[in-house]
Amino acid sequence: MVIEQKELQEMIPHAFPFLMLDRVTEIEPGKSGTGIKNITINDSFSEGKSNFLPATLLIEACSQLTAVVCSGNTDTPRAQSRPSYLAGIPTFKFLKPVSVGDRLTLKATIIKRVQHLLYVNVQALVESTLVAKGSIMVAGQQ
Repeated sequence: MVIEQKELQEMIPHAFPFLMLDRVTEIEPGKSGTGIKNITINDSFSEGKSNFLPATLLIEACSQLTAVVCSGNTDTPRAQSRPSYLAGIPTFKFLKPVSVGDRLTLKATIIKRVQHLLYVNVQALVESTLVAKGSIMVAGQQ
């Protein structure tokens, strides 16, 4: 199941220039997903001196993919399964820089649920090279 940008805007409350996903290419609702972000010269971060994707925006992209994975959950009502905010970043390692011209592939897998808190493993790859990995926590709406 492919989810294009227009549908993504309906699933998460972000719009250009802060929508950090171009499309979701694979999704297993409530479990895992894979998304794509093409890094272009038109992205707002590249207007300054640097052509590298800032680390905070890489984490944001992973969080947005997680929100899509959760909002696609058919086991519970959408309002209960959709995370409302990023609750923490227990670990995150940046292995290589991501620059203009790269095609970023994001992967998110929910590994644990504790009440309304989700623990998610995330990865970011450029081609087949791992550029970042970590775990994030998102808190769902009660």
